[in-house]
Amino acid sequence: MRHPEKRWRDPIDPWAFARARRVLRGALPLWDTREIQRWGDGEATIAFTLEGRVDQNGHHRLSGALAVRLTLVCQRCLAPMNWPLVHRFDYVLIRDAAGENAVEENDETLICAGSHLDPAWFLEEEVLLVIPMTTRHENCEPPAHAGDAPLPAPSRDNPFAALAALKNLIENKEQP
Repeated sequence: MRHPEKRWRDPIDPWAFARARRVLRGALPLWDTREIQRWGDGEATIAFTLEGRVDQNGHHRLSGALAVRLTLVCQRCLAPMNWPLVHRFDYVLIRDAAGENAVEENDETLICAGSHLDPAWFLEEEVLLVIPMTTRHENCEPPAHAGDAPLPAPSRDNPFAALAALKNLIENKEQP
């Protein structure tokens, strides 16, 4: 196992990062994340590459890739499952929502109002965006339970039984 090329803790200025065509490679330990740390063992990391550039239209871009192996729960058999994630991304940086009008229709945008972007937050958000809502093994069965027999139908009192009894009582009193 080789060590990550760079481990960082400081935010970046995404605009300057793109203008300088910088590249950041490293590994983010899952225990340094807020939301996804529960899906990794003590050694799991997000290996990543962030690349900045300015495209031919003058748009600042942040692109790259990430890879991580998560331990999720199969929603069918409820057993743990390893889920490898490899994800590529490419964003046009904009300062606010109004900037989307200047971006081509098929480009993804990332709003960066200020000059600070926390790469750890950004990478965690990317992982959260691509995790499927339900995960399951390709071939597995639901867990077998001792009580797999159909449950008996609950006994219900007839809501009109009291009316039927009252009707019988009235009919019996009126007969000679």
